[in-house]
Order: sequence, then structure tokens, then C-alpha cells
Amino acid sequence: MAIFMLRRGRVAFILLAIFLSIVLYFFATFSAVIVQQDAAGSYVARIRFYLPLHRGDFAANHNLISEIRGPLKAKIHWRNRSTVEFLIPQTDFPQGELIHFSCEKVRTAIPLLRKKCALTFRLPVAPNVVEISPRKNVPTYGPVKITFSTPIEPQTAKDNLRCTAKGSFLPAREDDMSVWIFRPDQRLENKTRYTIYIGSELRSRGGLKINGAGQFDFITAERPSLVEIKPKAGQKKVMLNSHLVLEFDSQLKEGWIFVPGNSGETKIQGNKLIYHPHALFSPGTTHRVQAQAISRFGEPGDVLELSFSTVSVQGRVWVEVNLRDERIHAVTVYRGNTPTRTMVASGGSPGHETPLGVYYISDRGYSFWSQKYGGAKYWVRFKDNYLFHSIPRDSHWRIIEEEHKKLGLPSSHGCIRLSDEDAHWFYDNVPRGAMVIIYK
Repeated sequence: MAIFMLRRGRVAFILLAIFLSIVLYFFATFSAVIVQQDAAGSYVARIRFYLPLHRGDFAANHNLISEIRGPLKAKIHWRNRSTVEFLIPQTDFPQGELIHFSCEKVRTAIPLLRKKCALTFRLPVAPNVVEISPRKNVPTYGPVKITFSTPIEPQTAKDNLRCTAKGSFLPAREDDMSVWIFRPDQRLENKTRYTIYIGSELRSRGGLKINGAGQFDFITAERPSLVEIKPKAGQKKVMLNSHLVLEFDSQLKEGWIFVPGNSGETKIQGNKLIYHPHALFSPGTTHRVQAQAISRFGEPGDVLELSFSTVSVQGRVWVEVNLRDERIHAVTVYRGNTPTRTMVASGGSPGHETPLGVYYISDRGYSFWSQKYGGAKYWVRFKDNYLFHSIPRDSHWRIIEEEHKKLGLPSSHGCIRLSDEDAHWFYDNVPRGAMVIIYK
């Protein structure tokens, strides 16, 4: 009998120990949270720990993390030794996000027992529409952005968001369901009113219904229209250094111009598309152009197609001066469409730029001397005092080596410098009246 009683006592002790372990584990790990809104509009999350905690340990060993904003710094108020309140302001959107709380290694009123817990809670924010944008001048390809006050339950968004245009509503980001994007299935009509309907069963991720269903209109943008183009469509005898300028009836955000067989860059200046070719257009050729402008609202215009024809040079001699690449300037002499000689050259240095444009060769001479600029050989005039000539000479009529080393770089006072050999050839082979085109 004594042995039986002893065994019963051991079993009871073991059961009591297990029970006490479960109780201690519960008090060490479990907590309860209640979230309420105060009069100022902030939210108070009250967490009860079931055991008195050491406040210093708690302050150093807890985390409060928003699913959207990341770590939060919230004011702490202790109601008693086992209940803490976090004051969580909600001033920015979105609100009502999921919040993760955790703490560990926090001393309690029971010696050697440390508090450790993790829980999540959501701030109870009912959804409402903060903004729909844009409402005017919406691109006909969309999108329209709907911003709610709080993350929305996706299934209720699918069931409660509608538009008079066919399209789809999708969250802007998978980790933030407060912003939804409407994209039409096909291009909408310009300058047309459409309506977005929001149903009364739309709910937040926390399950709260929207504060009043409604409808919101938006109006699509006007398509940019072409006002003027230079050179005109179908124009003939266009100069080889021409830029293309397309002017529209509204300010532009972006656009492009493409000329098959040519490279260039398109720039925006207010309501204009301007195409700067990297090289001259081929003479006596019909060039086809494609272009499209996009208004400042993001509305694309029609793809335009046109053509123009450049001036014919027939079999005449003419000169191309390419100053575009500042690493090396070049002069090319053509007979008709065929290049006969290409030469390294130097155009004007900064502050003494060579004039750009179309000019014609006039007089020439074997040499010149100037006290201000020095001397040079084989000069050929193309405009006023601007010449093609050799490498400069000093007062003893020696080549200035420092200037010779700069050949190919912008280094002159506006003239076009060539090597002595090339200057001599130019002097002998480019006739009076030959066209000169200088560009960069």
C-alpha cells in the first residue's frame, strides 16, 4: 500500500510539474492585443502580457514593424506593469496596414522567466477613395490610378470595381493593395467622358466595408495635331544640312522622328519636334520620314509619314565640312555624289566658332600675313574673312609646330585649317562658286 501511495505521489508531482510548465510557457509567450481609435484620430494598440515586465528590458528588446512603412516608432504608455499601449498615428496614406509586434528576453516578475512573444494586428480603417488621377486629359491608353485610404481585399476589388470602358483593375504593387490601376483593353476615344463605379461591398484587408459607394468620371486627352512642318511634305530642292521641324498644337512630353538610312537625334522644344541629323542628307534623293508626337499628358498622336527631296548636285564639285565630332574635324570634297578626297581639318575654337551654314567659294590666294593671326598658305575664301588655309606660319614663315599638333581639333579663329598638302590640293581643285556646307 505504501508503495502504491508513493507511486501516486510521484505521478501527481510529475503532472503538477507539467501543468506548471504549461502555465509558465503560456505566461512567457502569449499576449492579447486590442486596437482602438482615440479622439485625435490616432490608433492605440493595447497589449496585455499576463506577467509584469521589466520596462527597461522591454524598451530595448521589442520591435513594431508595418507591412508598408517598415519599422515604426510609436509612443509607449504603460497602463500597469503588464499592459502597454502603443500610440500609432495615421497621418499618411495608406492606413490600416498589418503590423507585426515582437519582443524577446524581457525580464518578468518571476525570476529567470523571460518574456518572448510575436503577434500581428491590423488597424481598423474603413476604406474610402482618397484620389482618382488623372481625372482630366487622361491618355487614351490609360492608366487611371485609384488611391484608397487602406489596402483593399483583392476579391472584393474584382467584384466591385467597374468602368464604362472595357479594361482591367490591378493593384499597383502586390505589397500595397491600397492603389489600384485601371487600364483599358483598347485605346479609348479622345475627349470622351468615362465613368468608374465603386460598389458598396468593397472591403479593406481588415474586412471593413467602404464608406459609401460612388462613381467617378474621367475625360480622355485630345490627340496632338500637326500644325506645320519644315521642310514641307513633298518639298523639293531641300538643302542637305536641313533640320526637320514638326510643330504641333500643344505642348509635347516626348516624340520621335525616323529617317530610314540616316542617323540623328530628336529633341523637344515646347510644342516642336526637331530632328538633328548626324550627317548631311544625300543629295538628289527622296527621303522618307516617320514621326510621332506625345503630348505633355502622355497622349500619342498619329504616326505621320511624309517625304521630301534634296537638292541635286549633278556632277559639280562641292564641299562638306563636318565639325560635329570635336575629337576630329573633317573636310570632304565631292564630285556629284562621289567623295574624291577627305582631309583632317581644324575649325574654330570655343569663342571663335566657324560659322555654320551654306556658302560658296569666292576668291583665293597663294599666301597671306596678319600681325594679329600670323600667316598661312593656299587660302580660299568661303565667307567674309573666313578661309580654308594651311597650318599657320610665324613671322619667319616657319610652321608653328604647336598649331600643327592641333590639326583635327577645334583650334582656329574661325577659319578651316588643313595640312599644307591638303590646302594645296584644295586650292588647285575646288573651283570658284563651289558649294560649301558647314555643320556640327
